[in-house]
Amino acid sequence: MLQILLGILLLSRRFMKKVLQFLRQMLHLLVHSRPPGLAQMQTISSLLQLRALVLVILLVISLLHQT
Repeated sequence: MLQILLGILLLSRRFMKKVLQFLRQMLHLLVHSRPPGLAQMQTISSLLQLRALVLVILLVISLLHQT
């Protein structure tokens, strides 16, 4: 049972790293495409909030993996 949970944690961590990479690319495209308008700034803000959430999830997964 413990091995299954560890496997799920590792897969979740890999998935979250891919999500983080995707968010980073989206932010890069939005910031460097043209001068951001209000709608782009709101999108960037939302992506940054998602990125922060993913980082917290990765931290929790790492802490669970250590215990």
